Amino acid sequence: MVRRIIVFLLTVLFVTILVAAAGSQVTLDALGVPVTVMDRLTAAGRDIVGAGPLLLMFIAPALLVTMLIAGFALHSATFRRFLVYSLAGAGAVLLVLGALAIAFPMPVLAAARTVAGAQMLVLAGAIGGLLYAVLGPRAPAKG
Repeated sequence: MVRRIIVFLLTVLFVTILVAAAGSQVTLDALGVPVTVMDRLTAAGRDIVGAGPLLLMFIAPALLVTMLIAGFALHSATFRRFLVYSLAGAGAVLLVLGALAIAFPMPVLAAARTVAGAQMLVLAGAIGGLLYAVLGPRAPAKG
């Protein structure tokens, strides 16, 4: 149980960092001007530090819900855990984007203003789901 909690917290942190960093990269690309690697790293770092805590407050409960659903799905069917947890991570980010769209009249995350940007954020969630699938505890084999 402790391992499951630690892996979940690592996943929340990982997804938060990826979403913040991906969001800054999409926003920089939308500027349409050349941007140096150092500028990209600086922008990502500032977004992780500045927006990360707020993102974490949205991502953590969304991941909790989707990971619980994924865990139940794995116990009742013979799905591949990598696929299920990737979908759960992507679904968590979609849930956050949907909740923010309902709460605010315009996208709070600049990257989510385009379909390609929203896809990058959802991909970040899917990668976080993969992390959970790799590090998380395995269910006992069904006999």
